[in-house]
Amino acid sequence: MFLNLPACLWLASGQFGISIAADGQKGLDGVVGQNVALPKHKAIQVINPANAGGCGVVVEATTTSSALIVVTPAGGGQPEAACPRAVEVAKIVDAKLP
Repeated sequence: MFLNLPACLWLASGQFGISIAADGQKGLDGVVGQNVALPKHKAIQVINPANAGGCGVVVEATTTSSALIVVTPAGGGQPEAACPRAVEVAKIVDAKLP
């Protein structure tokens, strides 16, 4: 569980922690951040979501569902440093969503 959502968590290359959570109740409505260009879906990048210490990208599957990708640098570090990796993972998730 991540932010009370079903999630998968893992450490990538010992450099980043990656969390991917599914939210079946909420799309992008109310999410504040920077728009991210993805091929299929709308997405917003959020620095330090829920004080998780990293960078998140919320990908809207429908107006009432989304995927939240959060990447945190292993061992701390600046949340912004994780944003390129978060966008990279969001592109993979975007391709898998209907």
